[in-house]
Amino acid sequence: SDDEKTNRFDTYIGYLFDELKLEYNFTWMDSDQIKFDNKKTNYEHNVALAWKLNKSFTPYVEVGNVAVRNNTDERQTRYRVGLQYHF
Repeated sequence: SDDEKTNRFDTYIGYLFDELKLEYNFTWMDSDQIKFDNKKTNYEHNVALAWKLNKSFTPYVEVGNVAVRNNTDERQTRYRVGLQYHF
């Protein structure tokens, strides 16, 4: 089969300051395909800051460290900005 199989392990730690939430996420990946540095494993680090605007909207910013390609040990910083909607 050509399907890629990857197991992920995600850990989170966070702290809530009234309407602000600070969160750290570490992800470990183990795959049957080459993922990072010519190995079948990979990892990511992410830090997010979210602000609960009201009961429906939570804007956030996130900075992460992710792999560039599967055959080198290059990593890069990823930036995300988003808006969560709760219903």
